[in-house]
Amino acid sequence: MAEAESGLSDYSESECELQPDCTENSEILAAMRDEASVNGVAMDVVKIIYPKIMDLRCFSHTLDLVGDKFKTPLLASFCSYWISLFAHSPKSKMLWKNQTGKSVASYSKTRWWSKWEILHQIMLQFGDIEPFFYC
Repeated sequence: MAEAESGLSDYSESECELQPDCTENSEILAAMRDEASVNGVAMDVVKIIYPKIMDLRCFSHTLDLVGDKFKTPLLASFCSYWISLFAHSPKSKMLWKNQTGKSVASYSKTRWWSKWEILHQIMLQFGDIEPFFYC
């Protein structure tokens, strides 16, 4: 890609350097992140400017990783079938919404909390599950 296309030629080299945007008496105390390796690299860069910054791991991500260690095969199996049922059947989604008045929570591999949303909905609407299968 040419420099003109990327927009890099619009800035001088000194303007591209990292500059802290703070006064002498202010400082960023902490940054929270997930465990992705790119975020660790980003924190290494931030620590150059703010050497005293605390590198905190996201508590929600930590709990999600801990939850992966619990072995609940029956629940895991049910959840897998539940996700598959609604992922591949628009008719099932429509029937659920008609019966319960609520859209079914959807699953996404990139939205790490989406499985919790599904399990939470199952818990809240547990009484609707058996009638749903018999409609």
